[in-house]
Amino acid sequence: MKGLLAWSAAIASDLGTARGAAYSVRLESELFQSHPALMQECAGVNAEGKHPPFSLYVQVDAAGALTAVTAMPPTPTARCIRDELRTAHAPSPPFAPFHAKVSVPAEG
Repeated sequence: MKGLLAWSAAIASDLGTARGAAYSVRLESELFQSHPALMQECAGVNAEGKHPPFSLYVQVDAAGALTAVTAMPPTPTARCIRDELRTAHAPSPPFAPFHAKVSVPAEG
């Protein structure tokens, strides 16, 4: 739990600036737009035919490399996407390291 509290504090701090908030929106959009087949490749479903919602906590360095990606809860779909994004690049953030939370809603 301590790890999530540290992530939450870092995310809140980074989103506390106008540039950080704008970058967070851009990051979420570009992560999934630049990897359109990612959800389909990783989509796992539960007994109801849906994947449960999850969040990805990411840290981005000055060059746009995702230096940390944590999935919560660590469902099979979330872990698959986490593993795929570990080698992804994002646009360079306004400051580094940049911390963000990307929420992925449930789908069926």
